[in-house]
Amino acid sequence: ESFELNSGDRLAFYTDGIIELKNISGEMLWTENFHEYIKNNRGMEINEFADSVIDRLKSWAQSDSFRDDVTLIVMDINR
Repeated sequence: ESFELNSGDRLAFYTDGIIELKNISGEMLWTENFHEYIKNNRGMEINEFADSVIDRLKSWAQSDSFRDDVTLIVMDINR
Protein backbone atom coordinates (compact mmCIF):
# COMPACT_ATOMS: atom_id res chain seq x y z
CA GLU A 1 0.00 0.00 0.00
CA SER A 2 1.20 3.52 -0.73
CA PHE A 3 0.04 6.98 0.17
CA GLU A 4 0.99 10.52 -0.69
CA LEU A 5 2.80 12.71 1.81
CA ASN A 6 2.07 16.41 1.78
CA SER A 7 3.78 19.39 3.30
CA GLY A 8 2.60 19.73 6.89
CA ASP A 9 2.03 16.01 7.42
CA ARG A 10 3.52 14.42 10.51
CA LEU A 11 4.68 10.82 10.62
CA ALA A 12 5.10 8.96 13.89
CA PHE A 13 6.71 5.54 14.03
CA TYR A 14 6.45 3.79 17.35
CA THR A 15 6.78 0.42 19.02
CA ASP A 16 3.95 -1.37 20.76
CA GLY A 17 5.47 -0.39 24.11
CA ILE A 18 3.84 3.02 23.65
CA ILE A 19 0.28 1.95 22.90
CA GLU A 20 0.29 -1.03 25.25
CA LEU A 21 1.80 0.71 28.29
CA LYS A 22 -0.22 -0.15 31.38
CA ASN A 23 -0.68 1.80 34.58
CA ILE A 24 -0.55 0.20 38.03
CA SER A 25 -4.23 -0.82 37.62
CA GLY A 26 -3.44 -2.68 34.39
CA GLU A 27 -5.23 -0.21 32.12
CA MET A 28 -3.65 0.52 28.74
CA LEU A 29 -3.12 4.18 27.92
CA TRP A 30 -3.30 4.56 24.15
CA THR A 31 -4.60 1.41 22.56
CA GLU A 32 -7.43 3.34 20.90
CA ASN A 33 -6.48 7.02 21.03
CA PHE A 34 -2.78 7.48 20.26
CA HIS A 35 -3.60 8.48 16.67
CA GLU A 36 -6.05 11.05 18.02
CA TYR A 37 -3.31 12.42 20.31
CA ILE A 38 -1.02 12.80 17.29
CA LYS A 39 -3.71 14.70 15.35
CA ASN A 40 -4.66 16.91 18.28
CA ASN A 41 -1.06 17.91 18.98
CA ARG A 42 0.37 18.19 15.48
CA GLY A 43 0.76 21.94 15.97
CA MET A 44 3.48 21.37 18.56
CA GLU A 45 7.08 21.76 17.52
CA ILE A 46 8.44 18.29 16.75
CA ASN A 47 10.76 17.97 19.78
CA GLU A 48 8.10 19.35 22.11
CA PHE A 49 5.65 16.79 20.72
CA ALA A 50 8.04 13.85 21.22
CA ASP A 51 8.84 15.02 24.75
CA SER A 52 5.13 15.37 25.54
CA VAL A 53 4.52 11.76 24.49
CA ILE A 54 7.31 10.47 26.74
CA ASP A 55 6.16 12.68 29.64
CA ARG A 56 2.62 11.36 29.23
CA LEU A 57 3.90 7.77 29.28
CA LYS A 58 5.91 8.37 32.45
CA SER A 59 2.93 10.02 34.11
CA TRP A 60 0.59 7.17 33.16
CA ALA A 61 3.01 4.46 34.28
CA GLN A 62 3.98 6.47 37.38
CA SER A 63 7.56 5.56 36.58
CA ASP A 64 10.59 6.85 34.70
CA SER A 65 11.25 3.37 33.32
CA PHE A 66 9.16 1.01 31.22
CA ARG A 67 8.84 -2.79 31.15
CA ASP A 68 8.60 -2.88 27.36
CA ASP A 69 10.58 -1.18 24.63
CA VAL A 70 9.46 2.39 23.99
CA THR A 71 10.68 3.83 20.72
CA LEU A 72 9.28 6.91 19.01
CA ILE A 73 10.44 8.46 15.74
CA VAL A 74 8.63 11.60 14.59
CA MET A 75 9.10 13.29 11.21
CA ASP A 76 7.44 16.38 9.80
CA ILE A 77 7.09 16.62 6.03
CA ASN A 78 8.17 19.99 4.65
CA ARG A 79 8.25 20.38 0.88
